[in-house]
Amino acid sequence: FIETLLHGDGLYWMGLGVLITLIPLLVTSLIARIKGKLDYLEICGLLSGASTDPPALAFANDMSNSEIPALTYASVYPLTTFLRIMVAQLLIGIFCVMLEKMLTFAPSKKTEYYVWKYDGYDG
Repeated sequence: FIETLLHGDGLYWMGLGVLITLIPLLVTSLIARIKGKLDYLEICGLLSGASTDPPALAFANDMSNSEIPALTYASVYPLTTFLRIMVAQLLIGIFCVMLEKMLTFAPSKKTEYYVWKYDGYDG
């Protein structure tokens, strides 16, 4: 791991992982603060629910004696879970359609394609 990180592309990929993680959290928190007028505790609950991260919710709950982080977590978590499942199913469907299109081809006028069909008889 250390060898790849220091002498290969590991540092590049680690940096991309940090960006992929931090940019959506920062954008969401800025929009929630500026447009939604949410306070810090609500934003903590929102971000922990959006990332489906119970330890972050526990951290937000330990910071205050309020139930606000838990309420915003509970309002966002079900939608996030539902969307993760639906997006995964959608991506699988898209990849299956793409794979099917890659594997099937229409013969051109200049080239003949022969399809071998196995009928199950070896005799």
